[in-house]
Amino acid sequence: MNRRKFIKIGMAGAAGTAAGAIVLSTCFKPPLNLKKKSIQLLSENDRKSALSWRYTNLDPDITAEKAYQNYSIGGCMYGVFKGIVFQVEEQNGEPHETFPYHMMTYGAGGIGDYGSVCGALNGAAAVIGLFVRNKKNRNYLLTDLFSWYEKTNLPKYIPHNPKLNLKITPSISDSVLCHVSATNWGKVSGYRMNGKEQIERCRRLTADVVRKAVIILNDFFDDRYITSNIVNEAVSSCNNCHNKGSKLHNTIGQMNCTPCHSTSLGHRIFADIHYKLLKKPSD
Repeated sequence: MNRRKFIKIGMAGAAGTAAGAIVLSTCFKPPLNLKKKSIQLLSENDRKSALSWRYTNLDPDITAEKAYQNYSIGGCMYGVFKGIVFQVEEQNGEPHETFPYHMMTYGAGGIGDYGSVCGALNGAAAVIGLFVRNKKNRNYLLTDLFSWYEKTNLPKYIPHNPKLNLKITPSISDSVLCHVSATNWGKVSGYRMNGKEQIERCRRLTADVVRKAVIILNDFFDDRYITSNIVNEAVSSCNNCHNKGSKLHNTIGQMNCTPCHSTSLGHRIFADIHYKLLKKPSD
């Protein structure tokens, strides 16, 4: 047997052993729960407690165009928030007309160009927080909106009066973070960041997010909102060991882990065995 053949056989054997170990180790980990029951949310309590800040159903397409145009004034978070709240202000009057919309400009570029949470989502979350008082309902709506953003090919919106008349290539962000979302779009489209093409992409993305937020709020306040049953298998797999109710419980959250966190070969082979040997916390 020559040296090259010996090395090939050895590598194949090692790979087979590793694969067998990975398969064997999975038997130690709790089974994934990928079933998420959809429920209908009722907004009656929110209506009673909303006082002067009452949501009024809006046209998703009209709101999307307003947010698209507002982007040029204050960015993504400003575009989404004012796109919704200013229309409510027009219909309900005081105290909405005195709202300091300029404060929402901080969310541009993932909060002060820091690249953190997408400003469009931040603005939509602020709107939902303004009109939805019940924490459980609010969290359901936010989770559904953020999960939709992670998994949807965006932007889809075609403006009536485009600032830049260009076909914008959509992409899947796999993340709610501005820098991840924009970078993934750059890989797909071939455009660099901070150019006119990327700005137009984010302007249209702002319109998509506000449109989705209005659809969610309209359905919610009409008592016909059904929660999403989307389950991210990768996130569920990580949370099985690391989130609430697990033995480790050393993290929190539901956002997609995979864009920033990868698992080493050692983790894939030994993590489940290690988890089996851990004692569950008494609390």
